[in-house]
Amino acid sequence: MIKITSTPLFVVTAIVLLLISNNTYSQENELSVFAGYRVGDDFEDINTGATVKIDEGSSYTVVFDNYLDEYSAIEVLYSYQPGNLKSGGTFTGSKIFDLDIEYLHVGGIRFYPDGKFTKYVVGTIGATHMSPGHAGLDSETRLSLGLGGGMKIPFTKKLAMRIEGRGYGTLFNSDSAVFCSNGGCSVYVAGSGFWQFEVSAGLSLKF
Repeated sequence: MIKITSTPLFVVTAIVLLLISNNTYSQENELSVFAGYRVGDDFEDINTGATVKIDEGSSYTVVFDNYLDEYSAIEVLYSYQPGNLKSGGTFTGSKIFDLDIEYLHVGGIRFYPDGKFTKYVVGTIGATHMSPGHAGLDSETRLSLGLGGGMKIPFTKKLAMRIEGRGYGTLFNSDSAVFCSNGGCSVYVAGSGFWQFEVSAGLSLKF
């Protein structure tokens, strides 16, 4: 099972990645802040056969890019989605409990200037941290991957708008138990993982 169980480890890893990215290279940095909308896959509870879904909703992302040259950069990403876990269909389901989703990723981004605009593709790897808002239930931290692309629209030499689409794939072993407490688990997931997809827009500042 691909699982990291320590929340402090998750926080320490975030700090280490930021320090490495900030000090390894000395060219140009860029900080971007996004707001987006995220949707995702359903789970199947193998005990009941019921559909279990992470509710779609707003997402908030901070990205730090450390440029290697004009066309490429190392990227560190933190993204947060407040939401809930639901049973049943998209419009008829009932809430099981609150569930916050966090992504911490590091990877690379490649830029393709095209006239006044700059297109880009990005790939990342890291961790997904899922925090249930129910007393006693354990959080889950799993390995995840990210893929995306978008466009930068400059306002000035330092300030630009970024519009992008991005997907996150979180890995599970087949028939994994998640959100457990005292030997009992809320969901038994059939399958090897789940995907979430988002569209977002934000502002980028170079420094």
